[in-house]
Amino acid sequence: MTSGDAENHDETQAAASLIDGLKGPELSIRVTATQGLSKIGAALGPERTREELLPFLAETIEDDDEVLKALAQVLGDMLDVVGGAKHVTSLLPLLEVLAASEERAVREEGVISIRKLAKSSSELLPERKAEVAVSELLPMVTRLADSDWFTSRVSACELVATTCEGFSEENRDALLRAMSIHRKLADDEKATVRREAALHIADLSEKVAAFDPLLVQNEMFQTLRKLSEDDQDSVRFSAITSSPRVIALLPESLREEMCLPMIKSMVEDSAWRVRYMMADQLVLISDLLSSKTLRDEILPAFVSFLKDCDSEVRTIAAERTPELTKRLVNATEDTAEVGDVVEIVVRDILPILKELVTDTCKFVRVALASNLVSLAPEIGEENTNKHLLDMVLVLLKDEDSQVRLNVIASLDSLSFVMTVRNLSNVLLPAIVGLAENRNWRIRLAVIEHIPLLARQLGRQVFDDEMHLTALCLTWLGDCVWSVREASIINLRSLTDLYGEDWAQSTVVPEIIDLFKNSSNYLYRMTSLNAIGSLSEVLSRDIVEGEFLPLVSDFACNDPIPNVRFCAARTLSSLVQYIGEERRKSDIVPVLEKMTSNEENDIDVVNFAEAALEKLII
Repeated sequence: MTSGDAENHDETQAAASLIDGLKGPELSIRVTATQGLSKIGAALGPERTREELLPFLAETIEDDDEVLKALAQVLGDMLDVVGGAKHVTSLLPLLEVLAASEERAVREEGVISIRKLAKSSSELLPERKAEVAVSELLPMVTRLADSDWFTSRVSACELVATTCEGFSEENRDALLRAMSIHRKLADDEKATVRREAALHIADLSEKVAAFDPLLVQNEMFQTLRKLSEDDQDSVRFSAITSSPRVIALLPESLREEMCLPMIKSMVEDSAWRVRYMMADQLVLISDLLSSKTLRDEILPAFVSFLKDCDSEVRTIAAERTPELTKRLVNATEDTAEVGDVVEIVVRDILPILKELVTDTCKFVRVALASNLVSLAPEIGEENTNKHLLDMVLVLLKDEDSQVRLNVIASLDSLSFVMTVRNLSNVLLPAIVGLAENRNWRIRLAVIEHIPLLARQLGRQVFDDEMHLTALCLTWLGDCVWSVREASIINLRSLTDLYGEDWAQSTVVPEIIDLFKNSSNYLYRMTSLNAIGSLSEVLSRDIVEGEFLPLVSDFACNDPIPNVRFCAARTLSSLVQYIGEERRKSDIVPVLEKMTSNEENDIDVVNFAEAALEKLII
């Protein structure tokens, strides 16, 4: 038997084993076998796969949902196994059954695979794209849409647009049939189906627009408007998510006349979820409208969201305020009118934001803290100092640590809001409070923002007036490892910013003292990790004169094995910054001792040997 024959025999045996697994009693075995259908098909060949394997699978379709989900997934990748794009239709009947499943996970995977096959076959066999769409996909979607089971109709909603992708200019009748199917689904008795129709109306509208934009204006938008008036809030909610894309397809000359009544209705909706989504999508919709409409219609609507009785709506509105303000200013074509727009923002929005900084809901304040400062570039320095600064100060003193942290995270914009002197005066209490927060994640987040703060303040204010270097050094002794490691990264960033002289006078002595004075071995290891990191940005003189003696004389002889192997690892990283003479005199003897019989800890020996190998190389 040749090697090729042996390989084919092995593949056949593996396929036979998987086929047996498809009928096995164990669920896990059936799932595994189903996931290996491509291997079975490859062993059987395209013809037998189409004529034997797929019919067998169709007969045994009643199985556990996990098996059916695996089947739905794998069928989408079996185009080559059945003989290529010209045989794509052999896979669709089985996937149609799966797309009608009661189990959502199975249904979704079936739809995904149908989409995948439709796209692949169109790309590989473009001359048959329209034929497959009209003769196979459209009838399949029609059957799903006409099913008594709402789960099938849900899948139909998702597949209508996919079907239209294959239509050519000669398939206008098929397009109208697809639109009719969607219109019927949008009027379904089940809210779940209507919701799916609303979610996918934008996909279909974009396909329809490629054929005839008037159909969007006369048909698709009317369907969207009807869905936006549905008696179920979940349907109206979904209609809003599709609105920006559908509105964008309308003629500019008619856009505002057609969509403003729908927008106003959604803004005033009784359901908070609908108002929430409208507040979220209003920024995207505003891109499609004139500057006058933005000022006269959209801004008042957005103000109502900031005043909404529901905290979730106020929260999302607070998050979107800078984006809407920016669009409002940028949409003004006449530069002479920009000042008027800014005055409107100052008059209508800022007073409400002033109330929100003390909102009873902390999530509103958290959202505002992240976004308030972003208004500064839009309203100008004078208005910023006059109106925004006081709000920032209130948020910096908020009782909730996340609010204070979010303000500090906006430091790149804070320099526009206040002078360095004001920054130092108001930030210090907030930073100190957050640095001592019981939640270690808050402490970690503060550390991550320190380099940005250091750039804003400058070395003199950061070090001499705010004494933040001392605060940064205290984090080396934090009880949480992640905080200690973040503090090392922070000190390295500060060294890059303020220079070697600063590090030598303030950081290096503290790191050495941390090792020598710590009774807890974890802090001694932190000191060694800091040495390894800082050595990359400090001169050879400091590494050889300050760090090397500590590591070789003290750390390598530490009574705790963890410290010793950390020392060996640190020496390995220091090698490239040490001169040849000092390597031979100070490093090699120490590492050789750590690999000798005197050392009884295997981890120490391994790290020392690795360091020695690096020296030899």
